[in-house]
Amino acid sequence: MKIYKRKYYNNYFFENTNNSKKVWKGVKQIVNFKPQTSTKQIQLRLDDCEITDSVEVANAFNSYFSSVGNDLARTTPSVEKNPKD
Repeated sequence: MKIYKRKYYNNYFFENTNNSKKVWKGVKQIVNFKPQTSTKQIQLRLDDCEITDSVEVANAFNSYFSSVGNDLARTTPSVEKNPKD
């Protein structure tokens, strides 16, 4: 049985060398690859409020990171010197 499996996969990979999708399908069959599923729930504490909905968490991160540049620009003092000086 082991010899027949080896022959089958050798032929399979030889026939599908130009098709990466089929090559990966064959690799996954050999190693019994099963993608991990995440069952952990994301929790984010924002202003003494706990957010657990994934869409709300994503929106909170988006809001934070999209405002970082403006916040830094507001708090950085402007300098009236010429950069060459």
